[in-house]
Amino acid sequence: MAKVQKDKEYDNIKKELETSLDVVRKANNALYVGVTAVLAWAVTASNPILCLLSYCVIIPVYFIVLDYNIASMKLGAYLFVFHNDKWEQRLHKVNLEKVIKRHASSYRNPFIYASIASTILFLTFLIMII
Repeated sequence: MAKVQKDKEYDNIKKELETSLDVVRKANNALYVGVTAVLAWAVTASNPILCLLSYCVIIPVYFIVLDYNIASMKLGAYLFVFHNDKWEQRLHKVNLEKVIKRHASSYRNPFIYASIASTILFLTFLIMII
């Protein structure tokens, strides 16, 4: 009975982890669409101030992604500690070999690039006006 309950818990936590990662993927897509729409509007309207509106998309989406990434890390740690006979053990072995260390902060990159693009476009428009 305990094994069945443990397997059910594992499956439920794994589904929750997959849901968290799915939310992160959808939030990243929303970031790309939102920032592109705002920057296109700024270029079409030739208004540099509108470029700064992209931060109204970047900042909330960043906090959503950050929250779900932290939740995913917690779920992954729980699965590793209490269900380490599954795929988490293989992932831990890969991580010990430092194969995935370089990806630890890669979820921030889209937000950094969107911020840089928005700022550069804003400054370019501002210089063109002055």
